[in-house]
Amino acid sequence: MPLLDKEDLFATPGILFTELSVYKELSDALPFIEEDFFRTPLSEDDCKTALYTCPKTSSMNYAPPPLNYSASTEVKKFYKKLHAIETTLAQATRPIDYYVYQNIQENPEIIVADDPDIAFPNNMQLLLSNIATTVTQIRLFNLHIGMELPGRVNKIV
Repeated sequence: MPLLDKEDLFATPGILFTELSVYKELSDALPFIEEDFFRTPLSEDDCKTALYTCPKTSSMNYAPPPLNYSASTEVKKFYKKLHAIETTLAQATRPIDYYVYQNIQENPEIIVADDPDIAFPNNMQLLLSNIATTVTQIRLFNLHIGMELPGRVNKIV
C-alpha cells in the first residue's frame, strides 16, 4: 500500500483490517464461529444455564432505564423490544465478570493491566456496553419522536 503524502488534503487513509481464516482447531474451539451470527440463538434453557451459573456483580447495574408508559402504543411496543435487548446485553456481562473474577482468584499476583486474559474480557465488556448505550440512545430518540417533543434528543454521553 503506498504511503500518502502528508500534504494531500484530498486523500484520507482508511482503517486496515485483517481477515481471519477459520481452521480446524479454531472451529473445534469455537463451534459457532462459522454459524450465522444473527440466526444462532441459544435455547431458553441454554441461555438460562449460561446466565445463572454466573453470579451477579454487586456493583453492576443490570437494569436499563425504566420504560416510559406515557408514549403511544406503537412507541411503547418498539420501546419494550429495545428494553429487552438492553437487559440481555447487561446480563451478558455476568459470565465476563465471573471469568475475570476466577482468573484473579486463581492468580492473585496477576498484573491486571498487562494480562491478556483480563484485557480481552474487558474489551468485550466495553463493546457490549457500547452496544447497550447505542440501544438506549435509540430508545430515547424513538420516544422523543413518538411523543413529538420539540428540540433535539439529548445524547447519553
